[in-house]
Amino acid sequence: MKARDHIVLGGAASFLIYPPLSPAAIVFWLASVLIDVDHYVDFVYRNGFTELRVKKMFDYHETLKGLWRRPELLHISLFHTVEFIGGFYLLGLWTGSPLMKAALMGILFHIVLDAIFMARYNILFVRAYSITEYIVRRRRLLSRGVEPEAVYREALEELKEPGGG
Repeated sequence: MKARDHIVLGGAASFLIYPPLSPAAIVFWLASVLIDVDHYVDFVYRNGFTELRVKKMFDYHETLKGLWRRPELLHISLFHTVEFIGGFYLLGLWTGSPLMKAALMGILFHIVLDAIFMARYNILFVRAYSITEYIVRRRRLLSRGVEPEAVYREALEELKEPGGG
């Protein structure tokens, strides 16, 4: 799902759930958008910290869209995992903060939007939803002689080609 869509839909949802411009509404909206920072972290990590431009990150993810159907594609977005969300939930319980609750609701709203989008394109299981799931699935791919990182290297190489972003 595009960042623009998360910005607009998160803003609309925050407006419907919380009083407009209240701290909880702002936190909900920010959390529903900023959870995607993990896509930037993934991009920077995969390119060996040699490319930091946000525009290149968007180009990279656009390139990956063309590779969604590849059987070896296995993706993880760390802030979208059960472990991250569970930790965030526990932190919210520990602090008792209504703003943490609003942030958690924003994160869950984002996750639901992503799931709807991915189901629509029949790519729901391209992403691992748990770090443990990612490790298990990656090991399975490697044991069959399939290298999941090859898809990401291919996308990065495509960015380097003339006209590739």
